Amino acid sequence: MECEMQISEEKSSAHAHLLRLINLTICSFGIQFGSALQMANMSSIYKFLGAQASSLTYLWLAGPVTGLLVQPIIGQMSDRSRSRFGKRRPYMLFMAITAFISLILMPNCSALWMAAALLWVLDTSNNGVTLPFRALIAEHSSGANRTLGYSLQTFFSGAGATIAALLPWIMMHVAHVNPNVTPFQPIPAPIKWAFYIGGAAFLLATMWTVFSTAEEIPDYSKIQAPEESLFVQMWNGFKNLLISIYNMPECIKEFYSVQLFTWIGLFCMWLYFALGVAQNVYGLPDNAQINGHPYYALLLEEGTAWAGICFAAYQAISFIYALFLPRITRTIGLKATHAISLFFGGVGLVYAGLIHQTWPLLIAMIGVGMTWGSIMTLPYAILSLQLPEDRMGMYLGLFNITICVPQVICAFILAPLVHNVFHDHAMSLIIFGGVSLSISGILMWFKR
Repeated sequence: MECEMQISEEKSSAHAHLLRLINLTICSFGIQFGSALQMANMSSIYKFLGAQASSLTYLWLAGPVTGLLVQPIIGQMSDRSRSRFGKRRPYMLFMAITAFISLILMPNCSALWMAAALLWVLDTSNNGVTLPFRALIAEHSSGANRTLGYSLQTFFSGAGATIAALLPWIMMHVAHVNPNVTPFQPIPAPIKWAFYIGGAAFLLATMWTVFSTAEEIPDYSKIQAPEESLFVQMWNGFKNLLISIYNMPECIKEFYSVQLFTWIGLFCMWLYFALGVAQNVYGLPDNAQINGHPYYALLLEEGTAWAGICFAAYQAISFIYALFLPRITRTIGLKATHAISLFFGGVGLVYAGLIHQTWPLLIAMIGVGMTWGSIMTLPYAILSLQLPEDRMGMYLGLFNITICVPQVICAFILAPLVHNVFHDHAMSLIIFGGVSLSISGILMWFKR
């Protein structure tokens, strides 16, 4: 009898722990909902507003630059936060509200500069939620449970991103929303509704985690208020940040070369996949000017919608794959699993660049889904086992440098090559990205 009661208590404890992890990680549903809308649609939005293919790399700099600056700063600030509401949650909630406003305004832009400016605000907000959220997971889990926590994060991320990527196609072909494009409102209505829904999802999912997850509140009576002015505190924080970058832990340094090729590959995919589908599958001319040409706009809208289907496919595969990652990593190890996942993502992108029909593109997304599921899970699981707990937020923010810098490098290298070397043919850039991604997998394999 006592044995049965003990088993029942253990099961109840396990269920309660799982529920806490679910409440903790559901925020990633909203974060990736908003991110997936951006990944699948921003290049098309820029094209609808008159951008050239060669300028897309510069217009996308908001993501990596804000990630480079915002995540380490927010990480350090939240590490030292003394708020009675917790270290991480106040940052998450404030930034989620800002992201919600940006997502609502984005599809109503009537000029290119407006969309570009809003993307900077949106990416700042997204990074401001992401870093405290990842640190919160690390602080509320340990050992094998930490890998489970990051796997659940990937599961919810994939679910949110899958729905988000499908929304423009659903609005066009299921809800039959009229594009309703005018010279003053050049962005189609299906994309508008997708962004409205995405803004609500981002805010509500973040609120769920913020209000269902407790943080330990320090005894404020024992904390002495700092004597330095706010400016001095900020300057000291900046100096400490530079020192920390110089003294980066070895576990982060060994990711440098892998991250370089990984994020060059993904940057190419996000920028040019929708445009590539419109060109390869729907016949959009490589150097077409969209703004003011309704037929070209329709071809781009169809390409964007089908690219959303492809992005939904790889996101769905990624969160299914994430469920098997704990078992796979126990068998062959964290680093070997990550290496294999990266390599097959590169193979998938190379294959996608050679396709001129819709449905075969979904086959290419199998490898991409493996890569994304691994990227969202394993690097953070590897690092969280080696980084000091009291500086977890700052170091995870510094790790984001290895994500952002490759994209900035890629932007400046690719910009002059898009027209002069690749002749505005977007799928050639997808193949280039696939080769880069496979190289990252090979490099990771030899770091085991």
